Amino acid sequence: MTTAPATRRPSPADLATRRPSPADLASRTRAARRQADLLAPADLGPRGRFRWAFTEGIHRSGMTPHSRLVALTVASYANAQRGFIKPERQPGLERLAADTGLAVAQVAVALRVLESRGWVSVTRPFTHDGRSLHTYVQPHIPRHAMDQLGAARTERTTTDA
Repeated sequence: MTTAPATRRPSPADLATRRPSPADLASRTRAARRQADLLAPADLGPRGRFRWAFTEGIHRSGMTPHSRLVALTVASYANAQRGFIKPERQPGLERLAADTGLAVAQVAVALRVLESRGWVSVTRPFTHDGRSLHTYVQPHIPRHAMDQLGAARTERTTTDA
């Protein structure tokens, strides 16, 4: 009785070095594109009620209380119709910490969470010696949140009728 030669089962270390197939790369690219589309800033339309939509979206987001607090504080600096914060009104980390009662490090973590979820964009211009003098924050409403707000609004108006 002869047995077939035993083939070695791949270990997790082997799987990490394995090259992905072209089909796998294509599905990863499609998934990344879908995620980028969902996180892209939504269009508010001609009437542009930014602060209302941003506040509702943040309340429905399920984020931690610190992240929601920082987001709502950032929104208070923004234009109510379009959501733009002028350079002279930019709050910066220290100001946001003072307004929220959080530590600067907690505000920085909350901003990173908000940025990763598409709610704000953060830019830090650097000087010639590599230091960042100020943090500029612009609030956005991700497309997925705007879609949820639109669905909730439609549902509310149909049940009210």
